[in-house]
Amino acid sequence: MFQIEFSTLVIILLLLAVIGIAYVNFSRKRVNEKLSKLNKKLLESEEKYKLVVESSPDIMFIQKEGKLLFANKQFISMSGYSMKELLNKSIFDFVDKEDQEMVIERSKLRQLGHDIIASYEVKTINRHGKVRHFDLKINPTNYNGKGALLGVGTDITARKKNLETIRKLSIAIEQSPASVVIFNKDGIIEYANKAFSVSTGYKNNQAIGLNIKKLNPDNYNISKSEKFWETISSGKIWTGELQSKRKNGELFWENASVSPIVDNKGLITHYSAVTQDVSMQKEMLAKLTESEKQLKDVNATKDRFFSIIAHDLKNPFNAIMGYASLLLRQFEDLNKSERHEYIENINLAAESTYSLLENILEWSRTQMGNINFKPKIFDISTIINEVFLLIRVQAETKNIKLLSKVKYQTYVYADVNMIKTVLRNLVSNAVKFTEKGEVLVEAESSKSSVMISVIDTGIGISDNVVDKLFKIDEKVHTSGTKNEKGTGLGLILSKEFITKNGGEIWINRMKGQGTIFNFTLPIN
Repeated sequence: MFQIEFSTLVIILLLLAVIGIAYVNFSRKRVNEKLSKLNKKLLESEEKYKLVVESSPDIMFIQKEGKLLFANKQFISMSGYSMKELLNKSIFDFVDKEDQEMVIERSKLRQLGHDIIASYEVKTINRHGKVRHFDLKINPTNYNGKGALLGVGTDITARKKNLETIRKLSIAIEQSPASVVIFNKDGIIEYANKAFSVSTGYKNNQAIGLNIKKLNPDNYNISKSEKFWETISSGKIWTGELQSKRKNGELFWENASVSPIVDNKGLITHYSAVTQDVSMQKEMLAKLTESEKQLKDVNATKDRFFSIIAHDLKNPFNAIMGYASLLLRQFEDLNKSERHEYIENINLAAESTYSLLENILEWSRTQMGNINFKPKIFDISTIINEVFLLIRVQAETKNIKLLSKVKYQTYVYADVNMIKTVLRNLVSNAVKFTEKGEVLVEAESSKSSVMISVIDTGIGISDNVVDKLFKIDEKVHTSGTKNEKGTGLGLILSKEFITKNGGEIWINRMKGQGTIFNFTLPIN
């Protein structure tokens, strides 16, 4: 009985042992399976982590006490060393001397547990001396179960270079003598440099928000024209000269270049305008042009003057000396009629010479600025009568009547001597170019001026001559009805005197019937 129970017990125990062993094996298998799955996941995680780290465009490294423990491919590439060589390097070996002290000090404090700024900019130099700038972030980490520091650096070399370029451009624009403004598509100014403020008088805070259309005067508003906006909105550059208006209303001239500004999609967002004040240059150019014109006039005057002296003044003297010489040598052989003809020719030449001399002297005085201009109110009818007395003999020899229809007390405001010279020239010319008939002087008054007309019944003036009569650089030689010589200087002088007195002079032609010379003078 006892034996049966014992053997049964042994069997039971053996069964229990087998069952226990089986259970343990089963449990171990399940644990191993779990461990295998976990290891597989860990490996996958490590691979993913490694892939991220190695393919990152940023440099990544792990350091402890300044010694490199790990570096990713980007760091290796940047440094110029292999990973094996890097393990013998300190991270501080790559920091530029300017930043070394700061980086070492921060590293020490961080190792001691101090709360140090995690991100900062650092300048580095690689194995080949190439300089790069990084935005560096340092954080605590565990590496192989030990405390270390993880560093991640973003290369900002290009960004810094761009920022430096922008900084230089900004300084250059601010210091530029040319005005620079940037305005939007509505014409509202969003930026203006110092030169703009100096040029226009608008302070920077006044310029921002101002519409460029207000910078041009109403009568010269380029910035309102459709052509201007069509040009720049089509992507083209507008260049030209425009008139601008300062804050105080003063007008000035500028050379301008307006260009479109586009975004990365090629769409126009703003416009830039670069302008240069050229008022002084325009003024200098105008003065230069005027000086050139004056020099041309002076040269023409000089040439005309010498021409008159060399030719026109010489001819009448030749006539006087020639006829006088004939009279002396042939006086007894000449009859009374021939002697009279010679004396008449001598007289005409003498009168012509005297008239020419008077005009030369008067004209020379005007050119030298030595003539006195003393305008006053006087009765021009009396001056006309005085001129008639001077020219009476010249007119009588040609049987020409001198008539004046100018009313007594016809008052004008002018220089008496100048107007007398004008009338003497005009009436003398009328007599010279009239064979018979009359020379008439008339007057027509208006509210502000009097128009004097010298009318003759002579041979008239041809079309090719009339436009040259009042020009000093044109040579006009015409002969009177008795071959009297003329230089045209009297009419040039008359025009200068009439203009000086605030009037105008012109010609009305009556082909084959005579000529009318008109001039105006102010009443007061």
